[in-house]
Amino acid sequence: MKLKIHPTIVTCACLLAIGCQATHEQAVQETPAVPAHCEGLMVSQDEAVRMMRACEVESLGQPHEGPVILYRADGSKQCFIQPQLDWVLIVARTGCEERPIRMYIE
Repeated sequence: MKLKIHPTIVTCACLLAIGCQATHEQAVQETPAVPAHCEGLMVSQDEAVRMMRACEVESLGQPHEGPVILYRADGSKQCFIQPQLDWVLIVARTGCEERPIRMYIE
């Protein structure tokens, strides 16, 4: 999966991050590595939202970087890439009308 990143975002991220790419072209060509704990568990952002709205997600873990981990009611887990930091926290607050989704910062 290739992600296209706007040059302004790359510039801002490089100002804030350690070890940023030397050029915009290098940053755009880089594909984020999927951590071992999410290998084979990645879903789309749309599928993650669907699961939260269907109350299939008991809790979620938002790491400081990398994929968000969704812990499902059936005991399984899924991972997805959120479009920006803390996006999932806003969606999860209103995602399930039956009960709140517990959220953890990892």
